Amino acid sequence: MTTTTDPGSPLAAALAAFQSAMPTIPKTKTATVPTKGGGAFTYTYAGLPDVTEQVMPELAKHGLAFSVCPLMTERGPVVEGVLMHRDGERLVAELPLHGDSPQALGSSLTYARRYLLGAMTGVVTDDDDDGNAAEHEPKPQQRQRRAPQRERRTQPGDPATREQLAEIRDRLAEQGVTDREAALVTISTLVQADIADPTKLTRAQADVVLDELRKDS
Repeated sequence: MTTTTDPGSPLAAALAAFQSAMPTIPKTKTATVPTKGGGAFTYTYAGLPDVTEQVMPELAKHGLAFSVCPLMTERGPVVEGVLMHRDGERLVAELPLHGDSPQALGSSLTYARRYLLGAMTGVVTDDDDDGNAAEHEPKPQQRQRRAPQRERRTQPGDPATREQLAEIRDRLAEQGVTDREAALVTISTLVQADIADPTKLTRAQADVVLDELRKDS
């Protein structure tokens, strides 16, 4: 991320003014996330259309604009977010893109756009799901006993099979998780890694996800 170091800069002043009048984003989508302890918690989040509808006009009032651009880098495809001030200053950040098909890349782009917009402006687009996860997890002593096995099972290895991916999709659907973004959050929480494309799961990671999802069936 590229930042300005002058707290009195036009961009910093405009962003501070925007945040003082930050709009409330309606969180119209719900995700249900199973926990390692066998339970589950739900949280709400705002979809990209809801976020942009509320945020973009308010940014413009303060001379700010936000844009994203997919790029190919030496590290692979990324989406670059740029928060710009009308005086020319800018704040830049990027997130990786994942996917082997136009649909998967499009979903990854939507996911990255929402998170970049929220992170770069300070707008909260979802609940504190990390806090909810911690509240529903086993006590620290229990986690310490289980951690070695979990670490071994989520090491890099063979890719997940089609059968595993199909069962993950079906079991998430049974629990009402049909939105791709909500499914990504659920899977990422279960394997404790940032998963932007389910097809990139290893066979071991898919086993971990299925073990947890089967507990609620």
